[in-house]
Amino acid sequence: MDVTTKETPRALLGLAASPGTIGGVNFVSLPGLNRGLDEKVPKTQDRHTGERWEMKDGVWTLVLVLDGHLECASAEFMLEMLPSTIKRALESVIESSDPLEDQDIAKALSESLISLDNKIKDDFLALLPADLTDFDAATALKDADGKPLIEVQRAMTGTTVAVALIDPRKRIHVASVGDCDVFLCSSDSEEWTCSVPNTHHQCSNPDEYARIMAEHPNDPECVDMNHRSGVPRLLSMLVLSRAIGDIYGKIPREFVRVLELGWGQSTVPDLSQIKTPPYLSNIPDVVHTKLPGQQFLIVATDGLDNLMRRHQHLREVEQSVLGRKRFFGKPREVTLLETFLRAGFWVPSMDVWMTLPLRLFLCKTHN
Repeated sequence: MDVTTKETPRALLGLAASPGTIGGVNFVSLPGLNRGLDEKVPKTQDRHTGERWEMKDGVWTLVLVLDGHLECASAEFMLEMLPSTIKRALESVIESSDPLEDQDIAKALSESLISLDNKIKDDFLALLPADLTDFDAATALKDADGKPLIEVQRAMTGTTVAVALIDPRKRIHVASVGDCDVFLCSSDSEEWTCSVPNTHHQCSNPDEYARIMAEHPNDPECVDMNHRSGVPRLLSMLVLSRAIGDIYGKIPREFVRVLELGWGQSTVPDLSQIKTPPYLSNIPDVVHTKLPGQQFLIVATDGLDNLMRRHQHLREVEQSVLGRKRFFGKPREVTLLETFLRAGFWVPSMDVWMTLPLRLFLCKTHN
């Protein structure tokens, strides 16, 4: 069936889109859509949530997007633990810092992310005996049903993270690990401008590649620049240079072998490649901004930015999403998903959040 027909986008939207509101933040979740309606829509490993907190200094808003890979155990863990961890850290810095500075918020965000990633690693290592010689990992690291223990699942799987805080001053603080998309969009008139404040943590990013080489000067082949996929990969596996989970990129090879046995599948790097771990970073980039005029924050799992750039329709999509008439005028039928499909786009699996800091706005992109 032709996805550019008038009826198909609406049918696809009804089949796949999951708009809603959590914690006062509005979102839409789009699973991967094939070009035929008869094809099975795969289960997404993306996760998202939003919360509003009444704090000592006013109302804070949190937006969290996670893009899991391999499976979703680490993404589920971060979804469960990260909001409350950030909230506790934020309460602490608000209590101890007067005035509250960007660096205080950056510290709260960074330490929250890093501590949870370290917990994933430590929880797995805590399962192992001091002497691995006679350790039967294939049995000991499975539950009664023969499935890997949850600590193994969290360690083996991975996720990217983009978390945004909007403070009572309407200042935006974004922490990211991996390659989620973040857009800051503003307007003082009828024209909109969008900036991308965060960095994509991929091995193809020259800055990330240079960082890895500086950290591993005697291990230059840890990034496979000539991978058969055509995309540089860490340990010939990961496109990402930073992620939560994926601890095979963070621990010595003897533990990676045990992890592989506990997982039960050969989905770890060749052990001969693991020479100078850790390779995969868990340190987030944190940026702070306050845009003038009308403003929107869009946080999405990877794909939205590439989608628009690849098809050279950034302007069309910006206006469909951000045009003032869409927000303050009469409701219209065309949605963001339909805009993509009518342009003949492939719609990747992605979760998209859009908020208006002064009031939270529907991310399903029609008013």
